[in-house]
Amino acid sequence: MSYSIEKRIPLPYQEEYLLLVEERIKCGDLNCAFGFRFHAEIDREIMEKTIRKIVENNDAFRMRIINEDGKYFQYCEESTEYVLRVTVPEGSSAEERYNAAYAEAMAEIKKLIPIGSENPLWKCWMYKIDNDDYFMVFNLHHAISDGYSASILTELLKKYYAAIKNNEEIESASGASGYMEFIENELELSGMEKGKKQLQYWADEIEGYKPLDLSEFIKDENPEMAKKIVNIDLASIDSAAKKAKSSHFAVLMTAYHIAISKLTGVHDTLIGFASANRTDKKFRNTIGFLSR
Repeated sequence: MSYSIEKRIPLPYQEEYLLLVEERIKCGDLNCAFGFRFHAEIDREIMEKTIRKIVENNDAFRMRIINEDGKYFQYCEESTEYVLRVTVPEGSSAEERYNAAYAEAMAEIKKLIPIGSENPLWKCWMYKIDNDDYFMVFNLHHAISDGYSASILTELLKKYYAAIKNNEEIESASGASGYMEFIENELELSGMEKGKKQLQYWADEIEGYKPLDLSEFIKDENPEMAKKIVNIDLASIDSAAKKAKSSHFAVLMTAYHIAISKLTGVHDTLIGFASANRTDKKFRNTIGFLSR
């Protein structure tokens, strides 16, 4: 599909909410940042071509968000320019250079990614730690990315870099439907009878539930105690998940429900959480903010 600023569409609720939160916190805490450490010699030109191909094949990287009279809209550029910036951090050893690069990257990803017709919603740069040691950082606005997108991006980097290096042809599309198509489907669904029924279903499901105040159960603010509280025995979780033929997440959520029940005496609790929202196969490998 072809999009332009003339064909702009409103932001769905989730994306608009992110921008409103961002306006309040005035920092980039909601950014989706991914770091890659390559213990190999990286050809800058090939990597730049790799990223350009990813941008070409995934419209999330060509997204723009604009504010018109207090209302947010988004559209997709036909193409966008990109130049990979590579710098050598200060330091007399590889460890010192990596630490310097890491500190600089952490400071950079905390900054707001500005919206507007001239502003891509992502950045990517790379540090040369040594001749065979590189550290690359992607920083994406949460409006165009989620945690699941990191794994897709990782696979595309490996796949495209190898193909370009070996002079192999890369398919013109990533094998996934575009992010703008997903957004349009979401907006269309919200106005359809099917979408309205889904919303009503969940409204009925949560009717009668009230927020639980757990503040009275936080009795020890000792940092050492906090470390013990969040210490997770992954081996036990893995064993329980395999025994129940379930996932680690399901085991953790069950444990959380039990803990809430024991603390409060409330045995019927409802916990909301985000879903990867990739049940539709055509969006399984789409980079974007699909989580709901």
